[in-house]
Amino acid sequence: MSDFENNGHLLQVTIAQNSTDQRHQYQLDLAGHYQTKNLLTVLSAVAVLQELGWKIDYPIVQKALADSKKINGLHGRWEIVQEHPLLVLDVGHNEDGIKEIVEQLALIAKAQVHIIIGMVKDKEIDKVLNLLPKNARYYFTKAQIPRALDQNILLEKAAGFNLHGTSYEDVNLAIQSAKDHAKKDDLILVCGSVFVIGEVQL
Repeated sequence: MSDFENNGHLLQVTIAQNSTDQRHQYQLDLAGHYQTKNLLTVLSAVAVLQELGWKIDYPIVQKALADSKKINGLHGRWEIVQEHPLLVLDVGHNEDGIKEIVEQLALIAKAQVHIIIGMVKDKEIDKVLNLLPKNARYYFTKAQIPRALDQNILLEKAAGFNLHGTSYEDVNLAIQSAKDHAKKDDLILVCGSVFVIGEVQL
């Protein structure tokens, strides 16, 4: 059993073992609530390794989880890069990833959500667009790679799902526009492609 609390850039998680009701606290530097699922997988793997004779103590696991980004170089997993307005980068780009993002958005009370999205041509674009919130303001863009879907085509496809906004040739132009339109209590999310996130300049 798990319980979590999002504290800005960190995720606080309490895990209770059903057999003993023993509780352990973990602090993750990956702040997305979906990391609770990944945490359970990590802890199951640690338990198996311990059974095989590996000495992996609780403090070691705690430290590794608290410093995941530093140790592994992971970025773009509900990564908060600015406050007021809240600016978040997330590499979610397929149906499962976007489902997790939408669940995360539902947990955060913000006046207006601005979504900057770019996708590649070979993803299930319609399935992704169908999941996105209708009440967000959209900024359609593309990565500077041959696989990228043209931002104007993405805009047209999105209109069929009642998602409306403007198109931009570059993600950084889209971010600047979103910042110009956003109020301090709004949220700006950049998602849809690993390549788009990789081109963000802050």
